[in-house]
Amino acid sequence: MKLAAIAVDYDGTLTLDGRLSPAVVDAIGYARQQGIRVILATGRRLAHLANDTELAMFDAVVAENGAVLDFPATGRHIRLGLAPPAAFLDALTERGLSFMTGECVVETEAAHALAALVFNRDRMMLLPAGVTKATGLRQAKDAVRLVTRESEPAEVEALSRLCEVPLDAGVLASLDITEAVLLPGPDEAGGRLVRFRVGARLTTHVRHRQKYCDMPVASAQAFVFTGGGSAGPRARSLRDLVTLLGTEPAARLEGHFARHDISRWIREVFRDGVLAARLAEIERRTRHDPPRVVAESLAQAIRARYAFTN
Repeated sequence: MKLAAIAVDYDGTLTLDGRLSPAVVDAIGYARQQGIRVILATGRRLAHLANDTELAMFDAVVAENGAVLDFPATGRHIRLGLAPPAAFLDALTERGLSFMTGECVVETEAAHALAALVFNRDRMMLLPAGVTKATGLRQAKDAVRLVTRESEPAEVEALSRLCEVPLDAGVLASLDITEAVLLPGPDEAGGRLVRFRVGARLTTHVRHRQKYCDMPVASAQAFVFTGGGSAGPRARSLRDLVTLLGTEPAARLEGHFARHDISRWIREVFRDGVLAARLAEIERRTRHDPPRVVAESLAQAIRARYAFTN
């Protein structure tokens, strides 16, 4: 079976105690390098999420419990619901309720609930009628749906609507940490939940570091050093890039650093959001550090991430 895409929740699924581990980031990057789209489906507001993680590691982000769809690589952004009415926000303010607003969602403490409303863990979320995570996932189609343990009735109901068949909540709630299910939809599922156990890796996962050091990307994806109105040498691998950072003229490098070209290439071509974020921090030093110093810091960060050998 060839997976086309994976949709995953954020809090409590990708994170542990609110933290996204490097191993999870590596797994996401590896999946994308195999041609699998990774879609994040979360109740969080997009701006809130961006403070905690690098959105560019995902192909698409379904935020605000399905009301907002964002494609980080292209900048495409779709709002699937209506903005909260000003009169409604004024009424909440008059009642002395503290709240935060997204593009569609209004979020406050769950203790403020006075009726049957939508909850996201310990938060109360007010959304336009009919908006769920499934709303956003339908817009990010072509997914083969894999789900780990799910015991929240609202989430099971949303998944049932996504699959257009009732799902067995008991099965979803009984999965242990090593199990998952294939949801109805793909031919392999046969219209039912297919329970399976996730096998252990046969080898230790170390990002296949040496392979990424020297594996060339397609010519069209090569990094081209430019300056003075002309194209210079091209880097088609991480090793090429590190070598050229040490040999290219400072004047040519400075323009690339100021535009954050190096970190953008790592993010968009190698799909390594963690390294890209680190390189972006180093590129910002161009404001006060000489280009040659910045170039060496960039090269050191890449060598450290991918454990270069001579």
